[in-house]
Amino acid sequence: MLRNLGIEVEDELRFDDAEVIVDAIFGTGLTRAPEGRFAGWIDAINKSDKRVIAVDVPAGLDADSGVPYAPTEQANVTITLGLPKPGLLKLTGRVLVADIGVPNEVYAALGIDVPGDLFAKGELIRL
Repeated sequence: MLRNLGIEVEDELRFDDAEVIVDAIFGTGLTRAPEGRFAGWIDAINKSDKRVIAVDVPAGLDADSGVPYAPTEQANVTITLGLPKPGLLKLTGRVLVADIGVPNEVYAALGIDVPGDLFAKGELIRL
């Protein structure tokens, strides 16, 4: 695992003098409550009083259904990639959608209707 690569994953997070925490713990495929070390990390982040930026979705949130499992991170800002995830609409905090270069033809082939000018004003759109 990671130890074989010389990387150690700590059980306890150390924030030291961090001003912001960037959460990229899970991707969009989470369908159950975080457990063990991951649940502990989310609890520690929530108790830290630090500003939190989540990448794509906050840890512990089901991106499709919007179910916030226990625990779910309380992000101040979420920068979601490509298109908004349905579950983000139930989340408080600011949500930004980042253009990651997916052509509209790809979304159309998947049956997703995306306005052609969605990112006309910039690469980050606030929901």
